[in-house]
Amino acid sequence: VAHHYLGSAYAIKGNFSEALAEYQKARQLNPDDPHVVALLARLYAVSGKRDEALRTLAQLKSMARERYVADYSMALVYAGLGEKEHAFSLLEKSYREHTVDMLTLHYDPLIDSLRSDPRFTDLLRRVGLPLATGNTTQNGTASQSRIRRNRASDFYPLSEFGNHVCA
Repeated sequence: VAHHYLGSAYAIKGNFSEALAEYQKARQLNPDDPHVVALLARLYAVSGKRDEALRTLAQLKSMARERYVADYSMALVYAGLGEKEHAFSLLEKSYREHTVDMLTLHYDPLIDSLRSDPRFTDLLRRVGLPLATGNTTQNGTASQSRIRRNRASDFYPLSEFGNHVCA
């Protein structure tokens, strides 16, 4: 897990070669982790290696035929490829299925390319996550002073998840 988080930090900073090295280490340690495969595909996409991204996405889809692959992970790949319709379709599916991944939506920088779309704000609202109520900063995220807090428990009732979700 540490390698995939470090890889994501490098990817966010635009240090793609370092990100690739960390993601590859993560995959070596856990070759069956579909989220790591998704992170690799997204990295290839955002670094301009579309063909490699599509090959890796095909591997991810193949994995999905045999085991669970989070729609949120797939959405990251499509967001990286610039295919917003596919990304939002998968995020909507995650929303309908109440997947816990949706709780990261408001802060996950790997999905920043979708933030300017009104559908993203609508998803945040429906999930019950922080909403931007005004202008955003240069990178498209809401400034802290302009965020209204909602209750995630409105989307994920505590009765469904015990004490794992905080209101």
